[in-house]
Order: sequence, then structure tokens, then C-alpha cells
Amino acid sequence: MALSDIADMTNSNSLRNRLVAGAAQQGKDQKWANENQYALCATQGWDAAWASGKQGGVNVNPDTGVRTDVISDDMIAEAITALIDAEQAAAEQETAQ
Repeated sequence: MALSDIADMTNSNSLRNRLVAGAAQQGKDQKWANENQYALCATQGWDAAWASGKQGGVNVNPDTGVRTDVISDDMIAEAITALIDAEQAAAEQETAQ
């Protein structure tokens, strides 16, 4: 996992906006999305997708964060769901103790 790619993703305003929108669809607010953007951007495979998108190809839009061929809306939704599920499991485990 390339840390520089994760850092680059977190600096993308367009990707951040897409993360906020995806979080909102799942009942989370902008604060939640901002607090979890590093965890979301560290989702397995995102760094390779981002690096590949930065190299160009068919879609050469320089705004990599807006490109759904790099990080798809489904990838965002799946990452958000996984993080929410992990948070809920941790909260349940804490309550059970």
C-alpha cells in the first residue's frame, strides 16, 4: 500500500466530496466522512487504482478524484459500509464487556 497515494487521495477535494456524499447516503454526516477519510482511502486496492488512474489511459481527466473509473461509487459505498459495520461491531463488543 503506497502511503503517498493514500495521502494524495485525502488531498483530493473531489474525492472528499464523493466520500461525504456516500456517507450521507448511509446516514452519516460530513464530520464522520472527514474523520474517516484516511481509513476509507486506505481501503485495500484503492492505492493501486489511484496510482493507475494517475498514469493516464483512456480517461485523462487530471482530476483523479472525480473519475469513477478510478475509484467507483460502488467502491466508496462498500468501503463506507464496511467501516460502519466495523464500528457497530466494536461498539457491540464494548457494550458486551
